[in-house]
Amino acid sequence: MQLTPQHQKISKDTPVKRLWVAQFVILPQFRGRGHGKKLLQTIYKLARGDPQVLDVEVESATPEFRGMRKSVELAILRDASMARVLRGTEVPWGDLQARFKFSMSQLFLLADALGSSVKGRGVKRTNNQTYPAVAGIPVDMDSLYTRAQALGFTKPELDDLLHAIGPEDLEGVQGPEEAADRLLEGVYLAVVSDLASAEGLSDMEIDMALGKVKASELVECQSVRALAAVVLPVLKQVKTSRKGTWST
Repeated sequence: MQLTPQHQKISKDTPVKRLWVAQFVILPQFRGRGHGKKLLQTIYKLARGDPQVLDVEVESATPEFRGMRKSVELAILRDASMARVLRGTEVPWGDLQARFKFSMSQLFLLADALGSSVKGRGVKRTNNQTYPAVAGIPVDMDSLYTRAQALGFTKPELDDLLHAIGPEDLEGVQGPEEAADRLLEGVYLAVVSDLASAEGLSDMEIDMALGKVKASELVECQSVRALAAVVLPVLKQVKTSRKGTWST
């Protein structure tokens, strides 16, 4: 087993690290005795003891490990009397991530296992559907993956983001292609928010910047450079208005 902290700047002032389990191996002669569960429990205990740890992620997990991981995480939630929270309609995702150090994608999976109202969220694929469904709505995911890749999003990263999509986010779309366009707008706006944060804008200023950009223009961008050419002037304008306010 190897724990590799990979530091990420989640905010401008707070360094946060994500613990990556690169390898998790129990030798054959020691399997079946609960050592794996105890080891994973210890990893989470160490993570919870460090306020700078965002969550724990596992690289290339096998089906066997994923099953054990879910069992351990559900047990942790039940011991803390928090399993019922994931069954509710208003789930405090960020608070749960901060308290238990479960990744957001794992929390969605656990909620699904517990019969939460988020059960229909995420990308669902069935053999009898031409298109996969997101929140129960058919989406041209091939188109979405291809265009989001231009911004540097991998397929797993995009799938993770789409767990937050509910039916209300796709209300009124006409067909899988339009649904893909709607979701892509959301992805692009998330990138704009990240760019604004990197430029040092406050939450209020980020909201102002998002109000100034046109999602329909963003989706025409075929690269990060093209996106920056559209967004950076808007961020500069917001910064300038800030200076003007301070000088008055």
